[in-house]
Amino acid sequence: LTIQFLCGIVACPEAPSGKEYASVMATAILMYMITAPEWGTENWEILLQSINVVAETDLGKASLSGYEIGKRLEEEWEELCDSEESTKREIVQNFKEETEMTLRLTR
Repeated sequence: LTIQFLCGIVACPEAPSGKEYASVMATAILMYMITAPEWGTENWEILLQSINVVAETDLGKASLSGYEIGKRLEEEWEELCDSEESTKREIVQNFKEETEMTLRLTR
């Protein structure tokens, strides 16, 4: 929920300091990736949305790069693609295009 709240702040054009939250958001994304117990469709979607919003700002893009979020995302994606588990297969099926776009953003 916190990551969704920060995502809203960063994305809001009326928020004068929204761009400043991009680095905080990148930290939240990193912690989210480290602590996510299991990837499901809901938390994968939140992850992708959050990365996409943060990558729209220069500070956010730099912060994502500093935390190697793109590399981490690629590793997680490869694990999901290689898995035979039904939930993980569902993520791959539902989010292939969006994940590939997000990976391109983080390179």
